[in-house]
Amino acid sequence: MSLSRKQHLLREYKAVSEFVDFLIRENHTIEDFEQHILEFLTEAETNQFEVVPSLIEKMKRDYTKPYVLSTIVEILKQYGDETVLDEVFETFIDPDVPDDIRAPLLELMNFYGIDTTNPELGLHFQDIDAVHRKALESVLEQLDQHEELAIEFLNEVHEMPREMKQDLIKEVTAQGEERALPLLAVFAEYPDAEVANIAIHALGTLRSPRALWVLQHLTNHQRGLKNSIERSLRKLQFAGIPAPTTDSAPLPFHECLLSNVDGRGSRMLFLSRQVDDDHYELVNFMLNEFCGIKDCMGEFGISFAFYTDIRQQMSNELHLVKIDSSYAIDLIRDALWWAMRNKEMISPAFILKRAIFGNVDLTPAPYEPDLYRYRLAEVQDRAEALLDATENLIDVDLLADWWLDIPEAYQFVKKKQRQLQRRGMTTPIVMEFIQKVIEPLREHFIRRTALTIEYMALDDETRYRESIELLLTVWLALAEWEMNCTDIPFFVELAEQSIFYVLDNIELGIDSPESFVPEYQ
Repeated sequence: MSLSRKQHLLREYKAVSEFVDFLIRENHTIEDFEQHILEFLTEAETNQFEVVPSLIEKMKRDYTKPYVLSTIVEILKQYGDETVLDEVFETFIDPDVPDDIRAPLLELMNFYGIDTTNPELGLHFQDIDAVHRKALESVLEQLDQHEELAIEFLNEVHEMPREMKQDLIKEVTAQGEERALPLLAVFAEYPDAEVANIAIHALGTLRSPRALWVLQHLTNHQRGLKNSIERSLRKLQFAGIPAPTTDSAPLPFHECLLSNVDGRGSRMLFLSRQVDDDHYELVNFMLNEFCGIKDCMGEFGISFAFYTDIRQQMSNELHLVKIDSSYAIDLIRDALWWAMRNKEMISPAFILKRAIFGNVDLTPAPYEPDLYRYRLAEVQDRAEALLDATENLIDVDLLADWWLDIPEAYQFVKKKQRQLQRRGMTTPIVMEFIQKVIEPLREHFIRRTALTIEYMALDDETRYRESIELLLTVWLALAEWEMNCTDIPFFVELAEQSIFYVLDNIELGIDSPESFVPEYQ
């Protein structure tokens, strides 16, 4: 016997309601949370469930429960179809709907590209100031449970005018006290120095050992901020705030894994620590030749089984080599040093994720591989004879991602696109590419070559013996002989490969590199 329409709707609502309650009740990692939503939406589509009306109904019935509203918003975000806006907007303008529901719906509308700064939308609220206070309280509660959400929040407010960001920092500090600390920490590392300065000042008003720790470990080196950091530190020290208790010796790590360098000068460093008998902490740092630490993310309190799954997934996607804890620390200190040298901003998330190092000294310091350990002296005697053979490096697996997937390469190929399509890849075009795109990166290639030699030796020195010799030859040609890159066969091959891949991308409609810069930078 078929179900009546009413019975069918009740059945749908029950399934949706139970799923929302399950997401709230269980302690999920962010990845698990998103995976559960994906599986539920897929199943609902297969069974032709109308998910959106049931979610809206759940909001109306349980609107006094903040976690219900925020969870439903996340489900509707992952729904991924703008048709959701029809019912969302209809609910938003309903005069009988309480403001507690309108606020999260406004967030959802913003997610789907609606201009939520339109003053007319504000007219539908009964008490907009109360909504604002509740929204801040909701953010603070979530940060108290998951401090890594501070980075997501940073992305969401990135497009706000500077004054609004500064006002937000002041309001969050006044309302949230220490709960605001994760947000203040990432704002203190913000690229906009005026915004960062407000956050640094706010940290000095929190009578908290954690605030003291954050101020002691900030890396924001923009002009004028050093004095601001010192003033806030003195405030807390004069107030008698003690230094926080952290692990003094978290080493060795459970595991340290390192990937090879790609064509954007980035590599991944994965560090894990065992928190207790059953749980692990995992942090992934994206190290970059240009800005030091481009991004970092991680998980805390994950099970060994989940950690194993993540590790396997990483190994499937990247070539990873095990390294020791001291080398991992050297690479982090080196990345911080290069960020300072180049006056680049590192990821604001680092101030939160550096806690995995405990009290280990992370003072910025350059790291230089000792190439004499890898037979540099021996290769020097016959490097000229090896120079022509460096063209064979283009086929080495660990250099497969060295092609220049960078804006300068795309700009060059766009200008030459018609010539390339009519005449093919001529020698003059290749030489010009080397001069305009590769030669300006000489210093980076010297460094990248040295680090890759070391990486090959760590992976399998016997297997990569010939490749190490050829890379040592490239290093000598760049660093010692100061040869033009146009005269080094490897760079001729690399230029041809880069032009080929970039042209192929452009013809496929990809006219610039995929973004690898977090929104807040």
